[in-house]
Amino acid sequence: MPQPTLPPEILHHIFSIFPTDDAQGHVNDCTPLFCCTAVSRDWRSVALPMVWNQLHLLCNTDPTHLDALKRFFRLMDSGAALKNGFDYAGYIRKITISVTGFRRDLNIAMVMPTFVRIFGLLAPGQLNTLEVHIPERYPAAFSQILAALVPLMTSLKSFYLEDSHGSLHDADNLVRHLPLSLEELDLTGEHSYDDDDDMFVFAQMPDPLAQPPLLAQPPPPAPTPAVAPKPPDHTHIFTLPNLRHVTLKNQTSLPAASLAHGLQTWGARLTCLSLIFCDKLYTDAVLRALASHCPRLTSLTLVIPDRTSVTHQLITDRALADLLDACHSLESINFCNVHAVSDRFLARCAAGPAARALRSIDIQHAGPQLTGSSVVDVSGWAKLEELSVSYRWMEGWEGGTRKEMDARFVRAVRDGCKAMKLCWLGMERVVGPRKMREYWFGEDSCVDGEESDDESLSNWSDGDWWSCELEGDASDEEEEGDGDGDAVAYYG
Repeated sequence: MPQPTLPPEILHHIFSIFPTDDAQGHVNDCTPLFCCTAVSRDWRSVALPMVWNQLHLLCNTDPTHLDALKRFFRLMDSGAALKNGFDYAGYIRKITISVTGFRRDLNIAMVMPTFVRIFGLLAPGQLNTLEVHIPERYPAAFSQILAALVPLMTSLKSFYLEDSHGSLHDADNLVRHLPLSLEELDLTGEHSYDDDDDMFVFAQMPDPLAQPPLLAQPPPPAPTPAVAPKPPDHTHIFTLPNLRHVTLKNQTSLPAASLAHGLQTWGARLTCLSLIFCDKLYTDAVLRALASHCPRLTSLTLVIPDRTSVTHQLITDRALADLLDACHSLESINFCNVHAVSDRFLARCAAGPAARALRSIDIQHAGPQLTGSSVVDVSGWAKLEELSVSYRWMEGWEGGTRKEMDARFVRAVRDGCKAMKLCWLGMERVVGPRKMREYWFGEDSCVDGEESDDESLSNWSDGDWWSCELEGDASDEEEEGDGDGDAVAYYG
């Protein structure tokens, strides 16, 4: 008598509790999910697509890795598996390609043929997610890998591209072939600023204490002027009509007019927008386009580089406030180094009826124009759960004294925001457990009002979030499950 079995939907929900991994990890490590494929036919029919759902191809020329990669390809191309109806490659829906480390002697040509053969096992339109990390030291053979990906991009839903090298032609080629079906887009361009550049400049500077040579030396020949590389052309993304989530980072050549046109194309479908280190995109015209064409926006992130001065920021507090009034579904705003965030914006944000959908507000590197002065009406924040306002280290400490926000504003938040779970205003914890503060990269680190000597906290990284741990025992309001008194990381 056959034993009753659970419906496939229930089995899928149970199997989703197991740790996730890519196909190679599941097969090589015999993970619990992989073991489920050997229990019964019903379990196998549900677990097998989950095992092979995603594939992470790592460009690693270690002999052990190469042998494992070849064995994995032979398993995918196994005639016995295909004969039994198990097309392993046909289950793959996501591919991630990255390079391990930064080895100068990395010969990607050694793994490129196997990668291309794996791509040949996939059908056009099979992938729905593609994630590509182009290395800084860009080998020529990597171009062939990227070219082989183009036929697989016809039905993508999500696309992530990190082009640290600035490989203009190959990155542009991938972006130009993005299909109209794309819904999630994340483009990270070449870092426009790096600490190593400073060290190079200082290394080239003459030593003012060096003694001049005894004999006059002929002047060095004039250097050949370098030809400026052509900036990447990613304007094709503004023609994709189904985008819902868009993240642009280090896209310094995209013009604001093109983004405004793209917002009109994306329209009401767009729900999440993040602009990080995109020098030309912080304008009122972009905010007005958001307010006019994207009423369903739920999340907005603006991170402006520190090198962008106040005079070069073309965003006004009025445009920010008008955006709040137009986007009634806005739940989360994250601003870093946005000088237009002022007391006038805060007043409209706190009292305006359009802000009542807000759940989280995170303002990093606030300027002196944001103090909360005269802001006592916070009726619009009835559902607000997280509020964080932090100042830069050098701006937040004047003459050795703390820079606090207005006492009446702090009291209004504490008494009027009943749904608040966590609130930091300046260096003051107003509501919630004692946790670590996180700052967008800065010049110095601070630990609850004291400068930290911990090297792990002072090694700030361009474009990363770093935490500063509070010293001492946590308060009696500490988060459940952290009874040892350790501070808990928080990211607003």
